[in-house]
Amino acid sequence: MKWLDISQGENSQAAIEAASAIIRTGGIVAFPTETVYGLGADAFCEPAVRRVFEIKGRKADNPLIVHVADMKDLDRFVEEIKPWARQLMAAFWPGTLSIVLKRKPGSFSDVVTGGLGSVAVRMPDNKATLALIRACKTPLVGPSANLSGSPSPTKAVHVKQDFDDRIEAILVDDAAYIGIESTVVDGRGDFPVILRPGAITLDMLRDVVGQAALQDSADVEVPRSPGMKYAHYQPKARVWLVDGDGKAEKIRRFLAENEHTGLFLSSELAHRIEAPMVITYDDTIKAAQLFYAALREFDEAGVAAIVCEVVDESGLGYALMNRMKKSADNHYIQ
Repeated sequence: MKWLDISQGENSQAAIEAASAIIRTGGIVAFPTETVYGLGADAFCEPAVRRVFEIKGRKADNPLIVHVADMKDLDRFVEEIKPWARQLMAAFWPGTLSIVLKRKPGSFSDVVTGGLGSVAVRMPDNKATLALIRACKTPLVGPSANLSGSPSPTKAVHVKQDFDDRIEAILVDDAAYIGIESTVVDGRGDFPVILRPGAITLDMLRDVVGQAALQDSADVEVPRSPGMKYAHYQPKARVWLVDGDGKAEKIRRFLAENEHTGLFLSSELAHRIEAPMVITYDDTIKAAQLFYAALREFDEAGVAAIVCEVVDESGLGYALMNRMKKSADNHYIQ
């Protein structure tokens, strides 16, 4: 596996050229974004896309998000873009918003879209990755660069842990400033419907286009977006959430009964707990940036359990709690 480091700005053009050469010949390159690392392959190269599914262990009916660098890229495979969807693109692209659109028949292999007549599209907010897509001269699939079901990668070393020599290269830049996956909205109706929450919130959508709604993803039989159906974001250790009154006492009781526990807590709560393995955050933004890395760090330390303090579900907190609840399978300590 090639380690193509662009984090210091040195040799970035050479790294991008090397990465694009790999992708143009059917290879796979992990690339950085403002959310998490993506597993990049030519979206029009079916063997490469099938290999992405294979190495991730991803279910065939779980559609991929296609990453583009320019609006004109959409002309190759999108049949219709609603006026309100164009407004969202103008407001939030490049950025952490994916939009499900009607695709042109025959444009993509069904492998990319999970057999659906739609495709989710995003323009990532990372200059190097945008340059990579342009150098490849093709849109790229870019599911999170982790084994399916495990915590998403926010650092290149996480990608290496999961895939090592099973992919050709990693384009290295660990400057992700959001840390959780993009908001996905259905762009085919009269207004946006959030299929997966992210940093672009319901209120932000409404500020741009007026009306927006949130889809309940429970009991989804046919996922229209990643993150709607299958288990996600789960480390090896059992994750528990702590909420409500008496959080410090609940954690103390849990620690007395469960050895080798990692704690992911606000700085305020952590100051009231004596424990050997604690990762802290000062606010929701920092919690989102650290969450996946914390789960992986605790796994590396060999903990048997992880306790996460819930965050307020306003703004970015709603998306972070979506990931926390999935990682814990909604288990709370009492």
